[in-house]
Amino acid sequence: SWLALGYVQLLQRQGPAAKQSLQNAYDLIIANNLPRELAIYHEYFGELCLIEGNSKLAEEQYLKALEIGEKIAPEGDIINQVSRLLAELKLATGHHSSAAKYASRSLEVSLQLVDKLEEGAAYRILARVYDHNSESSRAKKQLSLALKVFQKSRNDYELAKTYLQAGKLKC
Repeated sequence: SWLALGYVQLLQRQGPAAKQSLQNAYDLIIANNLPRELAIYHEYFGELCLIEGNSKLAEEQYLKALEIGEKIAPEGDIINQVSRLLAELKLATGHHSSAAKYASRSLEVSLQLVDKLEEGAAYRILARVYDHNSESSRAKKQLSLALKVFQKSRNDYELAKTYLQAGKLKC
């Protein structure tokens, strides 16, 4: 699928190729009226925009994906993934209360879906928000939950990211 290829190219930082693949995907998605795939397209295009340094356009894409996700499956995987991406974006741009709101939404859906990756990522974001707000005990609790999730699910990559993040927290 063009979406999958575009995402792989995005991860490999092949911007122009990823853009072309995502455009090919978009054309097919529109021609065949595929709402779930359209939401995924906006998610991936948002990630590409973020890589290219355009956080405003990335946010617009994520919000479009979220809007579609809310219509087709309010408790689906698009919601928890895109909410987490928005939370990370908000955190990176210094909007901590918005980051907490999106992370909490991601966590809520992740717990229902038993999506350990997104659950742990949401805890990690919340730890950063609470740490920024000098709420040390809450930050430590969220960090501990993130570590437990990634240890139990044996996700070494996310566990390493969490330990790295822990080293940067004031708490």
